[in-house]
Amino acid sequence: MKLVDLPRPIPLSLYEETREVVRKTYAKIPGVVDVIEYGTIPHPGISDMDFIVVIEPGAHVDIPSLRTYTEDQQYAMSHTHFVISSTALPHIRLLDPFIVNFTPLLGRTNYTIDTIEPLSDEELRAFALEYPFVSWILPWLKFFAEVECLQKLPCRYFLEGIKLLPYCFRELHRAGLIDQPVDKNADCFRSLASEWFNLPENDLLDRVHEALEKNRESIKLYLKILSKGLKAAHHSHSIIYNFDSDVYIFEKDRTEVDIDFTQTHSPFTSQTYTRVIHKIPIEFSAPLNRLLFEAGHVPDFVRSKITTNLTDLPVITHHILEKRTQLINQTIDDVKNVRGGKLLGQTYGYRIHARPDGGSIRAKIGGMYDRLMERYAGTPFGGILKHKHLHVTL
Repeated sequence: MKLVDLPRPIPLSLYEETREVVRKTYAKIPGVVDVIEYGTIPHPGISDMDFIVVIEPGAHVDIPSLRTYTEDQQYAMSHTHFVISSTALPHIRLLDPFIVNFTPLLGRTNYTIDTIEPLSDEELRAFALEYPFVSWILPWLKFFAEVECLQKLPCRYFLEGIKLLPYCFRELHRAGLIDQPVDKNADCFRSLASEWFNLPENDLLDRVHEALEKNRESIKLYLKILSKGLKAAHHSHSIIYNFDSDVYIFEKDRTEVDIDFTQTHSPFTSQTYTRVIHKIPIEFSAPLNRLLFEAGHVPDFVRSKITTNLTDLPVITHHILEKRTQLINQTIDDVKNVRGGKLLGQTYGYRIHARPDGGSIRAKIGGMYDRLMERYAGTPFGGILKHKHLHVTL
């Protein structure tokens, strides 16, 4: 296995420099109310910076591309900034119930981590059964298959991701499914990140392999525990969510998670496309199924992607989860004139990809071509262009 995207040590001053550049950049853009920095930086060089751009409802805003920043500043941030509307800001915990270190950079909002609308213990328990699974666990299924198939492990992503596993077990405890909020592998994950830059090069691969196996072990245990908590929902047969490049098949009487990963080559460019078919026990569909019975952009999108002949579906719902969907729907309307960025709160399983107007003809044609290729890869003819394939069972 080849280790790629290796973290590099950077000084805290680079984070400070990036923060100041982000502040100055958005201070000059009309329609931007404020920029919120959130999260922590426990491991400089591994940790990235998270920014949420707060937009006036209906404002026309172009989010600057990461390419407008220096290479070092891009490294400090690592990903595109999130966007929300100013009307959603007081309710930001509905989009990320565990947000920490809420710091407005422009000083145009009076909200702090203590004044944004809190969630009650009951509401947090409802999130405990949905948010970690949909936002944190589902991405790992594709990650495992991709790493095993391509024999490449992106280290910075991995090190940033494994820190979330202990939080998943904390939420199992909050939901009342385990007695103690403990992931037995948490110390392994923390020590790998904290010791990374001091490890001899010949030890790195062994330590990463160890953490990868323990990560898989923790996820299997998490799924086993959560499964028991979700099985109270009534169900039968199977439910299929087809999101083109990601397909989720929830099956009755299935006890394991199977992941089928395929990488396809474009015949005319160097671009590659992945298609991942997940076969999952049916009870895990309950967090997604609730959207079928709600209204708005996200539920409409999910309904267009489901295939089932069932009359009874497993559903887990709560008024706070329904309120979250309403907030995402409102945010989509509020930021419909924003180009660039990504919507906070749209996570794995029900992402709505923006199709903004404008842009170069080349970009429009390229985007159309990519979407057609993603769909073609999922047809029986897509096998002609198949490059790599692997089946993984958790």
